[in-house]
Amino acid sequence: MKRHIRNILLILAAAAAAFTACFRLSEIIVPADIQTNQDIEIHVKGSIKPETTYGPEGIAFAMLVPSAWKMAQNAEITISTQNLKTAYGVDDLVDEPMIPISDELLPKTTGTAGLEIYTGLTWAQAYYLRNGDMGNKGGDVEWLVFTNKNTKVEVTSIKDENYRVEMDVKIKFNTGAKPVKWIFACEFAGEKEGWEGVGYRNNLKSQLITVGDGSLDYTALPLTSTVPSTFRYGDFFAVQFVTEVDGERTALYGAKDIYMVGTAVLADGTVVTVDRKDNWTRMTNTSDTSYKKYIFPRHFFGLDKDAEIKEIYFYFSNKDASRIVRHGSGYGYYFEQAAE
Repeated sequence: MKRHIRNILLILAAAAAAFTACFRLSEIIVPADIQTNQDIEIHVKGSIKPETTYGPEGIAFAMLVPSAWKMAQNAEITISTQNLKTAYGVDDLVDEPMIPISDELLPKTTGTAGLEIYTGLTWAQAYYLRNGDMGNKGGDVEWLVFTNKNTKVEVTSIKDENYRVEMDVKIKFNTGAKPVKWIFACEFAGEKEGWEGVGYRNNLKSQLITVGDGSLDYTALPLTSTVPSTFRYGDFFAVQFVTEVDGERTALYGAKDIYMVGTAVLADGTVVTVDRKDNWTRMTNTSDTSYKKYIFPRHFFGLDKDAEIKEIYFYFSNKDASRIVRHGSGYGYYFEQAAE
């Protein structure tokens, strides 16, 4: 029998109030002490208790993740269930693959009170319009939506109404080289029913996830930026720094002069640091709280023209280094070049 997991859960869609009450996202399980370049597995657990027959239907699973990770292509996402057989006589799903539907249109918006504004939007666009970046104001994040791929389940009867169908979504991926801190968010919805008649905000959960020292902090407005915003390490560009964001003052607020302490990591593993307090590293004051310095990386770090830079970091200091702004305990803020 083809088993469409999603159908089952959407049984509730037939009765909006019942669906809202019975569809739960219970917990997000994240490994402790996550490091960069580590293969990890996140579990998102939920449950549903259908009140009537429904189907075929599918489960949509949405999550908010850093765009740079390209998780639609790089993550392995599966869903498993328990109690499906006991409650409905349908085989449970075991590591059923989930596939992206982010670019498909959000269903059942036309003529549905409160959902008209999402008409013509894809799942991803609708999630962003509805939930935004969930506090990830300092980084580029994206909403991705998946559904189970192969299994088709159509529930025609309820064998035991005392059971809830437990769901476990597993997200396997590699954390990559960047020490990211971001707010992970996720929720379940109906693949064919969408948000019709359901208060899905009550199903939304989020959790702060930190990779490494979390120095690439998506939850904070950027103290640092570049001009232009997209650059390569072989370009001439400006590093910008502000001493106050949203009324919060850094340790360097009011400093007379601010200097950049830079570290370049080369392709061969060599680490080159420039830590001097003179005009070579002194930033130009462009406003009461803003500073800027143009650099050509190979020149700034004193490298040969053939040197290949893989990573660049900066932190900021006053003249005698008594006041420093450096996120984390590493080299400082990571300035990532654009992809080729």
